[in-house]
Amino acid sequence: MRGRLTTVGIILILALFIATDVEAIEIFVWDHNNGIVIRDLVFNEDLDVFASMTRTLDSLGLEYTSSDRLPGNLDGYDLVIINLGAHGAG
Repeated sequence: MRGRLTTVGIILILALFIATDVEAIEIFVWDHNNGIVIRDLVFNEDLDVFASMTRTLDSLGLEYTSSDRLPGNLDGYDLVIINLGAHGAG
């Protein structure tokens, strides 16, 4: 009986997870890289890090808000992406 309850619980959790609208996540991307261009190994191009991050989100079909100014209140966002540097840049 205990194994059956565990299985039902797992199925309910999976059903809730699948039923949740993943695209409803609010994402903010802060353009804070000062235009430093690096070689992006994923896209095999010279891109600034902000362009690399937003291009990745675009390719995943995720919607996001971006700005070069950090909002005073980030409460409305579930995920905030901030670039604080790039490996090998400079």
